[in-house]
Amino acid sequence: MVARQTDGWRSLPRIQPLPRSDIARRHSICIHINMQSVKQNKSKQQPPETPSLDGFSVMPGHLLRRAHQNSTALFAEYMQNKGIDITPFQFATLSAISQYPKQDQATIAKLTGVDRATLGGVVERLCEKGLITRETSTTDRRAKTLHITLEGAMQLASIRKSVTEINKAITAGLSPAEERTLVDLLQRITIRRPVDPE
Repeated sequence: MVARQTDGWRSLPRIQPLPRSDIARRHSICIHINMQSVKQNKSKQQPPETPSLDGFSVMPGHLLRRAHQNSTALFAEYMQNKGIDITPFQFATLSAISQYPKQDQATIAKLTGVDRATLGGVVERLCEKGLITRETSTTDRRAKTLHITLEGAMQLASIRKSVTEINKAITAGLSPAEERTLVDLLQRITIRRPVDPE
């Protein structure tokens, strides 16, 4: 069809509308394409089955934090079931005082890897529970030495049975050789970078 001139403008040919059946068919195709795009985007957003070796999920610091979360949660659950009011660090402090009796607070702080202020609060709570006592040092009247009480020794013995079960739960799935390797590696990390208690 040839367009004719009208008032200086060229008249465009009239466009015939599409049949309704064609419009519905094209609309259906568009919806199908959009749905496929949504599915593809969702599949792209899902995490890979094997984490990337340079991702945060395989970083030692992140894994140590997750392992600490798991072990702390297990400890709290076991102690709650046993009806024992003690935290992981209170247990570590009580163990250190039992293993190294008549030591001052600064020495126990170094043994447990914390600063003196943090240990001071823990010592206060253990004293309030009657698990340890503080006595004036026989060599330095200004210093206080820490001693485990009979009640503290009895509770520590009871707690150690649960801690054995907790450690088995933490390392479940590891062979004895793998467990020894894990302990060795963790010791090497902590010894290389000890916490300064000052």
